[in-house]
Amino acid sequence: MNNSKLKETKKRGIQTLIALLVIAISVYLGFTPLYALIPEGVPKAVIGSSFGAIFVIILTMYLLNKQTEIEQESKRGERVFDEKVQLYQSILKTIRLIAEDGVISTTEVKQLSFSMLNLQMVGADDTVQSFSNVLKHINAVFSENDDDEVEIEQEQEKELFSLVSNFSIQCRIDLGISEKGISKELISSVLSVVGDTNNLSKRKRDTTKILFKGKSYAKNHLVLAIFKEFIENNPDTNFEQLANKFPPTQGNRPHFVKLEEALEHKEKTGAARHFIKEGQVLSLKDGAIAVSNQWGIANLPPFLEHCRENLGIKVG
Repeated sequence: MNNSKLKETKKRGIQTLIALLVIAISVYLGFTPLYALIPEGVPKAVIGSSFGAIFVIILTMYLLNKQTEIEQESKRGERVFDEKVQLYQSILKTIRLIAEDGVISTTEVKQLSFSMLNLQMVGADDTVQSFSNVLKHINAVFSENDDDEVEIEQEQEKELFSLVSNFSIQCRIDLGISEKGISKELISSVLSVVGDTNNLSKRKRDTTKILFKGKSYAKNHLVLAIFKEFIENNPDTNFEQLANKFPPTQGNRPHFVKLEEALEHKEKTGAARHFIKEGQVLSLKDGAIAVSNQWGIANLPPFLEHCRENLGIKVG
């Protein structure tokens, strides 16, 4: 609801209330002398009922106006609540993507920076401050080098989860779900579980860096860089031609799929098996593709061997 309309409704309500008070005082002070001057019978009854009707009409106007004001306040509150929920979910989704692949990209930093501006518009002060701490930490990690993508280390990720946990608690308070934060014992328990989960995922994730074109890459991002390089050098390549150049090197799992298929898989399972962030999607002559981000000791060596022997692409 428009804020000017709400102000106008409040103004009319105040005017009606003043009118009620004036009439009430006037009737209290002047009605008895006036009533004594009026002849008995119909005139006196008409005057009495007229005053009563006027008072009831104005009182009804005030009550209706107050009801309209309450409804407008309620609609505005619902609108702001929905905006807050969407904004908080968007922020947490972006941070989740950072946690999933352990990499902070330029796009994600920009998204979170603009989220801060939106948050300043609708968020409570404590919520804005807690997210500011998250953003400062992410900016500090990202500014460690000049790359478009920066891998987040284990201790940095642990600190990030702690800051995001505090932010989510402030969101909870801001949305009115709770009047106070979560107990320190529960927070400590949650962070401990998250830390154990992250340690397990770190063990499974090989953080070995491999050199390609003078730059070091983690294994999955190395493959993405190879595809980017090939497509930039062969801009007229279509999906079928690229599939012929990069056939599956182990089993039947393709190294890339059409973007629509990757997004559909993410929607169904909740897990991103391909590079689908902005800046990672690659464009061919006949459409966009998403490269697999599932690379390890089993399937990477055959792929690199194929690149070296059949395409002349050297790594390392």
